[in-house]
Amino acid sequence: MIVCKLGDGHKDVPLINAENHIRQAAKYSPGLEVEVLRSDGSWTKGTIKEVKDGMIVCDLGTGEKEIRETAAEKYSADFNILVAPCVSPWGYETIQRWNAQAVDPNRSFNPNGEVVEGRSFNPEAATEESKAILGLLESLGVKQWLCHIDLHETTDTDESEFRPAKAARDGLEHKPGTIPDGFYLVSDSTNPQSDWHKAMIEGVQKITHIAPADEKGEIIDEKVVQEGVIAIPKPSSIGLCAGVTNALYASTTEVYPDSPKANEEQCNLAQVACISSGLDHLISVGAK
Repeated sequence: MIVCKLGDGHKDVPLINAENHIRQAAKYSPGLEVEVLRSDGSWTKGTIKEVKDGMIVCDLGTGEKEIRETAAEKYSADFNILVAPCVSPWGYETIQRWNAQAVDPNRSFNPNGEVVEGRSFNPEAATEESKAILGLLESLGVKQWLCHIDLHETTDTDESEFRPAKAARDGLEHKPGTIPDGFYLVSDSTNPQSDWHKAMIEGVQKITHIAPADEKGEIIDEKVVQEGVIAIPKPSSIGLCAGVTNALYASTTEVYPDSPKANEEQCNLAQVACISSGLDHLISVGAK
């Protein structure tokens, strides 16, 4: 977690990296100088820009957003990069996997996919979120994508709220599970790209820990095929976002910001490290 110093008499306040907002109910005045702890342990100055809806919006010296923009700029000489920053806004705001209609957008990209009884990966009805992404991709007219990395995080609400509610919605008995503690990748069993996944895991290991396999050699009931990587049916067949392109290299990331071994800052940087390592690998093998 990045911590923002607000000076004498104020408690340290956590920063939400993705939006460069400081979550704080108290109203501080625009123009107030703050200091933000960067990932390298140094402090950078920032200034409160405005106070809106209980949020303090800051202009920062160098924060996570700038780090990611710098990384994107670095690779723009080799790749055309498309970023969809938030596929499910309602889910982001409420820290929920599904949307306001109780449908998981990340199962809704192929509503005609095969449903297998008892499988955790099953397609759901189309959503506004999936239609928006599919429409965007269609408008670009790209015939062949090279790489597609779908960024995800799993929080404690997945087990405490989402899964019990989903079971109740579907008239099924909820079977308690566990959330993997650490970073892992979800690969396509029909297109494993093992070396690429290995490069990404090695890059992430420099930032945070990798989720271990359980006693059955599995993560989320799926077999671990290499360190930190599970393989599932072809994503497009089960409605996953990772299957919306025909990318030769495609994967889904999972981070766990509620882990006692990591924090929000590490999780964000792990995502950046994964992308950077994956793109570095593609450059090294001359993939085009």
